[in-house]
Parts: sequence; structure tokens; C-alpha cells
Amino acid sequence: MASGPTMVVTGIPETVDALNKVANMDMQKAETEAGRAILPTVKANTRHATGALQSSWAVEGGAFINTQDYAPFQEFGTVFVDPTFAVARAWDEKQSAVEQAFAKEIERVASQAGFDT
Repeated sequence: MASGPTMVVTGIPETVDALNKVANMDMQKAETEAGRAILPTVKANTRHATGALQSSWAVEGGAFINTQDYAPFQEFGTVFVDPTFAVARAWDEKQSAVEQAFAKEIERVASQAGFDT
């Protein structure tokens, strides 16, 4: 059998360890932090005749929740009511805050894995 050049690969255990640490990224935490960052803008973009709809916004598990039964009709509109799109508008208006929440989690995991950020 002919012998040729031998290739030696090093650093595999370190690379696997780093990848396992990166896989530990908590995206739900980042989603929740992003939601909390724009929650004041969502509330500001919401109609507020009595304040009940506006004060009922919350962030749970990275999702916006409003406990008022008429919230979807105000948010998305009907044939009688124009939509407010409070969440979508806040998302657009505060995009940098959303990006910052995700960047913070990426930096945390990258640092934990030993990558330079």
C-alpha cells in the first residue's frame, strides 16, 4: 500500500466544546428582553380612551399579550375600526432596541464559548 502525506487535525475537542457552549443560546430570553424594550412604545401606540387596553399589554415568553377581549379588534381593525398595528409599529420604530437585545445574548454566548466579540 502506498503511503502519502499525513494530515493531522488538531483542536477538535476545543471546537466541539465551543460549539456546545454556543448551542446554549437562550433565544427566549433575548425575545423577552426585546419585547420588554419596546413595550413602552407598544403602549404608547395603543388607543387609550379609558387606559384599560393600554395598561393590559405584557410580554410573556417573547410574545405580546393583551388580556382585554377587544384587543385584537383594535390592533388589527374591523370594518368599523381602523387598525392601530401598535406592536408592528413599535417593532419598526424601535428596531435598534430589538437588535440590541439579541446582540447581548449572542455576545454572552460567544464570550462563554471563548470567541472574541
